[in-house]
Amino acid sequence: MGKFQTAPIFTNGMVLQRSRNICIFGTGDEGTEVIGELCGFRSSCTVTNGKWKIVFPPMGACRFVILKLYDADNDNVIRIENVAIGEVWLAGGQSNMEFELCNCKGGKEALENDDTKDVRYYYVPKKTIYDEDYEENMQNAKWTDFSDKDAAAHWSAVGYYFAKEMSQYLDVTVGVIGCNWGGTSASCWIQREYATGDTKVYFDDYDAAIEGKDINQLISDYREYEKYQQRWWEKSGEYYASEGEHTWDGCLEYCMSVGPDRYPGPMAPCNPTAPGILYESMVSRVLPYTLGGVLWYQGETDETHPDAYYTLLTQLIRNWREAWGDDELPFIIGQLPMYAGGSPDGDSWYPRSSDACVQDDQEHGYSSAARLRRARRYSPQRQATRRSQVCNAGAGYGIRRLRRSVCADVEERYLARRYGGAPVRQRARRFQGKGRARGI
Repeated sequence: MGKFQTAPIFTNGMVLQRSRNICIFGTGDEGTEVIGELCGFRSSCTVTNGKWKIVFPPMGACRFVILKLYDADNDNVIRIENVAIGEVWLAGGQSNMEFELCNCKGGKEALENDDTKDVRYYYVPKKTIYDEDYEENMQNAKWTDFSDKDAAAHWSAVGYYFAKEMSQYLDVTVGVIGCNWGGTSASCWIQREYATGDTKVYFDDYDAAIEGKDINQLISDYREYEKYQQRWWEKSGEYYASEGEHTWDGCLEYCMSVGPDRYPGPMAPCNPTAPGILYESMVSRVLPYTLGGVLWYQGETDETHPDAYYTLLTQLIRNWREAWGDDELPFIIGQLPMYAGGSPDGDSWYPRSSDACVQDDQEHGYSSAARLRRARRYSPQRQATRRSQVCNAGAGYGIRRLRRSVCADVEERYLARRYGGAPVRQRARRFQGKGRARGI
């Protein structure tokens, strides 16, 4: 009889979304009947065009259940154990979201002391193209819980604190799907057909960069760049590990024995900063896994086109909502924190006050950051969307060195709005930021 398999994201220990239709999907031999059983419910479908999808009705929260899948003759049986039904959120964006728990202020203490039983995490493998190890990477990915400290150390700090707060607030298991990549534009995470108007420039620039070039040569050139840039990063690591004050100019000078910084490298189908590439290689791999919502924390890379970010973010939200078939899929968008870079006087990410977060101050050079923040505030995709204002809660000279309290601000305010009641903890105002979440 025909064979079938689930998508790689369906593993032991997974979390399924409560109170919504639950999609279980995968691939198989044409015409194979796939039958599923979950919590006393039974559903079936037939493999069509190599794909299948079973839909279970909405269910309440529960823990430690089993999903059983089999064909009509019971020859091909799949059992997925230790399944929880609770809340599932996708953590997307660039390095702000990617920033690992072990590097977050208070993160090491959390790994040593927290006893977080109801948070689980699945990291979508960081791959750009289908190569010799693509499927192996996908198949080796699995859901983990906080008892696996080696895995938890590399969870998104924002994702972890969001999930921890939510699990305590709602008394359900919360699963986070990490789908992020440092240094990427929002254009990397959308499909080409959604980039119209001002944002078409991202794809136009890419097309111009690769025009007339052989795809194999493009990939070869990027692989050579990767080897070079790895040496450069190792050298820069030496610089920042040394004693004394550190500046970017000092780093560039120290690394000249290797050469100049060539990041982000030549445009190629395997370059993660290429537009559309990560939607195809990462987002599409978890579609249409049922979600409770999306956490989005990104923006620095789009400073080069700040006026287009309003449109770009709107297009991403529409693209993902249509892909998931949910016009009201919730988005929580983290606003960029302050960052001084080399000096408080010379970097556009450093706001003078909370007002500077939404002011277009050309005179003082804050325009790019302010316009990016404004794009978040006034995005037309307001339905089921919330913004978390943390621009005055950064660390000044380390854009990702955020306190645990800043990471938690996002989920506290959202939980109060979405599920009712007061936030889990009322905190005093930090820095000068008010930490409020609102419709953007």
